[in-house]
Amino acid sequence: MSKDASGKYHQRLHALDVTTGAEISGSATEITANVSRHRDNTQNGDVVFDPSQYAERAALLLLNGNIYTGWTSHCDLGVYTGWVMAYSESTLQQTQLLNLTPNGHEGSDLDERRRNGS
Repeated sequence: MSKDASGKYHQRLHALDVTTGAEISGSATEITANVSRHRDNTQNGDVVFDPSQYAERAALLLLNGNIYTGWTSHCDLGVYTGWVMAYSESTLQQTQLLNLTPNGHEGSDLDERRRNGS
């Protein structure tokens, strides 16, 4: 997560040269997502990935040319869901998207489900 000079938050995926650790030119891809639903955390009828709301939960997984990321709530405040996203290893373009609770909220907080008896 980063915050630019105007106060806007960003989540980005970067490609690095494993021999030097330097970023590969032009590699940063902005993490974005939306699914069509009319529930919590919607904008224009879509549930959206708000970069200020989410933290990458698990390590990255590289499988069959895709880089998988898992996202959870950052601080568990407000409405949020869980996300799993995949990006092409070679182009860093999004290839797959799964919103774990597109018709609700608190879908990425295990402690909240335990408190509610779920």
